[in-house]
Amino acid sequence: MTEAEWLACGEPFELSNELLRAPREVMSFRRRQLFGVACCRRAWHLLWGPARDLVDGCEVRRPGQDLSPLRAYRAAVAEAPEADRTPSPARLANHAVTHLLPGRHGHPPDNVALALAGERAGVLVPEPGDPAATPAWSAEYAAERAVQADLFRDIFGNPFRPATLDRSWLTPTVVSPAEGIYAERAFDRLPILADALQDAGCDHADILTHLRGGGPHVRGCWAPDLILGKT
Repeated sequence: MTEAEWLACGEPFELSNELLRAPREVMSFRRRQLFGVACCRRAWHLLWGPARDLVDGCEVRRPGQDLSPLRAYRAAVAEAPEADRTPSPARLANHAVTHLLPGRHGHPPDNVALALAGERAGVLVPEPGDPAATPAWSAEYAAERAVQADLFRDIFGNPFRPATLDRSWLTPTVVSPAEGIYAERAFDRLPILADALQDAGCDHADILTHLRGGGPHVRGCWAPDLILGKT
């Protein structure tokens, strides 16, 4: 894959496969989990109460944290009154959330895309290649996967232009706003962070451009993570 193909790709699986040879910290579990969280938030309106609790909990999960409360939320999702056997967009979306925790082998982003495509097109298709897929469903599925690809690039950055940070730029007027943006999910303040970073001497065009770009931006966004030393 070339850099131009990376930037234009609308399929997150292809982007993920491109990073298989990347250093382990690039494809860390935290980043993969936050990508799943960002995708699940796209279907927030379809999620039941315990599923929302699980998404919130996974988003703020710390390394080494006791997972018992999150596992309890996962069990509650399976036991929710809405969790009947009837296929539906909501059931698919909530099933996706249960795969956010370690030890479960599933693909939350794909299940979310299937759920949202089914909801928007009015037809639930269990697999992208199903002959029941209508043109409308296929278009909605592709559109959602393209959004997910943008979320993937926001979290994992551009492997063709790995960014490095001069520690002299990490002044209190840079680090403190970055911490606030991360804690509050206040991504509308990223351009302000870019100004502070530039005032501190940063001349890295990729970092400044990403912070000032329209996004989408989510928790795990590579530029604030770089400032805060998160992997």
